[in-house]
Order: sequence, then C-alpha cells, then structure tokens
Amino acid sequence: MVELPGLKKEEIDVSLHGDVLTISGERKAEEKKGEQDFRTKRFYGSFQRMVTLPAAVDAKQVKASSRTAS
Repeated sequence: MVELPGLKKEEIDVSLHGDVLTISGERKAEEKKGEQDFRTKRFYGSFQRMVTLPAAVDAKQVKASSRTAS
C-alpha cells in the first residue's frame, strides 16, 4: 500500500521489471491566486520508489488498484 495524497491514478506509473516494483510520478505545485503559503508539508516534483520483491513474481498476475481516502 502506498499513500499518494493529491495525485490522481492517471498521474502514477506502476511497473515491474524482474523482481523490482517501481512506483513513480510527479506532484505539481498548486497555484493559489492571491494567497501565500508560508509553510507547506507537501513536497512537489518527481518521485520514484523502487522495491525489490522477496520472491519471483509472474508479471501476468500483477494487479494494481486505487482508492480514495474516506
């Protein structure tokens, strides 16, 4: 499970190469007209996380899903 607040599923890329699962995307800064933020806790820009899976995985059986926070 990966939490990616502020991103739509279309903005996330999930791929599997051998036993390495890669999740990547880019969070773009929101433009707020007339407002200034002095502090933000959300980071912007490209990201990539790679996870080596513990066992051989059949790429044809890999599935990804998304859900929104309730």
